[in-house]
Amino acid sequence: GTVGVEENPLFSMDMNVYPNPTNANEGINIDYHANGEAVEFQLMDIQGKVLTTETNNTVNAAVTHKLSLNNQLATGVYYLKIKQGDFNVTKKVVIL
Repeated sequence: GTVGVEENPLFSMDMNVYPNPTNANEGINIDYHANGEAVEFQLMDIQGKVLTTETNNTVNAAVTHKLSLNNQLATGVYYLKIKQGDFNVTKKVVIL
């Protein structure tokens, strides 16, 4: 038989996370193409603790999502997990 491989829609998106590095007052913009399902954004610290979660329900369109950062975040490395359905991708974010 034929084995099918389901394509990860997040990797097929032309995704851009900027500015990076950023500062806690500025926030992060995520450009992507929403292709059928809501997209969830989780900002995590280096230990994997989720600090904030936001969802964008726009579908079938080019989207720029503005992720607000907590002004109390310390300078350092954080991880932005971007999830859509069963798929996810993680990007490193540096806060100055």
